[in-house]
Amino acid sequence: MPKYAVSNRSAWPLTKSVSQVPFQPNMYDCGVHTLWHLRHIIDLGFVDGSLDATHRLRFTDDMVGKRLRLAQELLNEGCL
Repeated sequence: MPKYAVSNRSAWPLTKSVSQVPFQPNMYDCGVHTLWHLRHIIDLGFVDGSLDATHRLRFTDDMVGKRLRLAQELLNEGCL
């Protein structure tokens, strides 16, 4: 058995969850889009695609703006 294999998989219940989540508007910003989803989970507890236009975490097609905001957060919070 591999070092990290689970010996009793029945102890890990699998639950199916179906949710409507926003999709990325292009084929090359998957990392930014994934981080935006993670920010929703951290701040809100779930991915909310129905936020109004004034909310700071709303989903838009402005991936450049998201990249800049995420970079600024990393610089501010990462003490870089």
